[in-house]
Amino acid sequence: MSWAREQLATAGAAVLGCLEEKLQRALREDGRRCLEALLNDPSVRVPGDQTQPGESCHAARVNTVDSLFGPLALRRNYYCRRDGGGGRAPLDQSLGVVEGCTPGLARLMARAGALEPFEDASLSLAVYCGIELEGRRIQRLVQRLGPEFGQWNQRQPAPTRLAPGTVFYVEADGTGIPARPAELVGREGKAEDGQAKTREIKVGVVFAQEPLKPAAGAEPGKIVAPVATVPSGPERAPRTPGSTRYVTTTGNAAELGEKLRTLAIGQAMGLASLVVFLGDGAAWVWELARVYFPGAKLILDFYHAAEHLALLCELLFGKDTPQAQAQREAWIPLLRDREEGVAEVIHQAQAALPRGGKRRTLARKALAYFENNRGKMRYWEYQAQGLFIGSGVVEAACKTVVGQRLKRSGMFWGLPGAHNILDIRCVLENGQFDQFWNQRALAQAAASLRARPFLRLSGPPPSTSTWLSQGWAEAERMGRLPAATCDETAVHNAMEPGLPGALGVGHDQARSIHHRVSPETTNLRPELEERLRFETLIADLSSKFVNLPAGEVDREIEDA
Repeated sequence: MSWAREQLATAGAAVLGCLEEKLQRALREDGRRCLEALLNDPSVRVPGDQTQPGESCHAARVNTVDSLFGPLALRRNYYCRRDGGGGRAPLDQSLGVVEGCTPGLARLMARAGALEPFEDASLSLAVYCGIELEGRRIQRLVQRLGPEFGQWNQRQPAPTRLAPGTVFYVEADGTGIPARPAELVGREGKAEDGQAKTREIKVGVVFAQEPLKPAAGAEPGKIVAPVATVPSGPERAPRTPGSTRYVTTTGNAAELGEKLRTLAIGQAMGLASLVVFLGDGAAWVWELARVYFPGAKLILDFYHAAEHLALLCELLFGKDTPQAQAQREAWIPLLRDREEGVAEVIHQAQAALPRGGKRRTLARKALAYFENNRGKMRYWEYQAQGLFIGSGVVEAACKTVVGQRLKRSGMFWGLPGAHNILDIRCVLENGQFDQFWNQRALAQAAASLRARPFLRLSGPPPSTSTWLSQGWAEAERMGRLPAATCDETAVHNAMEPGLPGALGVGHDQARSIHHRVSPETTNLRPELEERLRFETLIADLSSKFVNLPAGEVDREIEDA
């Protein structure tokens, strides 16, 4: 501070920019020293920091961990298995260290790596945060965390209710990304040489539409009756804010269907008054809808239909001719607004088919698009019901979720790397990035507490590879705790059935946990056994009536 006062007194306010930078560096260094001293304090309790049977302890082994303030030299105990089965560092596990970085730094690296090319992300962290990291290190962290983001995105709890009259939408599409030669071997493409240049990323979107407001004089919740032209009917309701969720895959349509259905169920699709599937007409899209969303109302994206209508006009009347343009302008409102618009378009197009030759063959093929999808082109009816008729949400997702990161100049992707990037970007676009990290912290705490001396798993300690996955299950139970109470005591209570404020564990996990004998444990044993019997009964009942009709559930419970 004395130096800062001298500089201001000598050069005046003109040195403010330089002064800011020097103060920032000084504060970061002070924060680094403070944090390093706190974490190296011998009085800090570290769950699981005891030698387990079959282990050797290497005390006070120094490890450098990068943080938001800079590198930290941590002295921690390292335990390795004598049989060569790996090792563990309880302090690293308790702190949530990932790829040699603290959670706070890993959070910034994951976001930056998902938004920008890795070298650009490295530069952004240096400029905005003063953190010097190589782009390859950001890449390794993204590869490490991508699968966690993907699994987490698929298991989020469903909303408990939707407003009456809510319409639920599902959309699917695909877009190509430039791929490495190894990913293109044996794949046919559209180029002149017949070789593929890209690999397709399949994208799925779900969202809800707010309940429709009925037209004046109409009964609430009643579908507007079909009429010859689109009525002034109910005004189209907007998307429900915050309801849009994204999912991607580098696999086939079946893989997208599984993930998309899981996501839709997780977003309370079953509580909606109507489920609508919007697609662009691709065969794999309708097959996905048939298999995974059999009860949905199918709608062909109107704007794709309009593009095919323009192509049909060119084949019938000539490319860029006034007659083709006039016919297109006449057929588009006919298709969109008339009750039997698609039938009239097909009838008029059949009458205008060329007598023979290649043009007739191509025109018949273009016309087949409308004949095959006519049941999904009742746009006058959909508009009368206030439904969306365009798949713009998934079209935009192909650009924002995939294209903005994976389709930049000079990029060529391997599928695993692209998949990891997309898993993180989906969570970002879903607006759940901070929620992921908060729940991950709970998972770290839960996994650490599994190694506490008074709570030991049967068999050898869990390996490092399974340590975090076990914590996620505990964290999902603890997710109902208020954030302010999620300290070590609250987490401990959440894991211990019978203690005040306990949430309990599943009966399979309860069988695998051995409590040290103590007066408190002895007094709780009858209560624990009763809780175990109750949870077993509930689990057995759930497996019996989960697929039963509602009217048979009571009878099945009585029989049980």
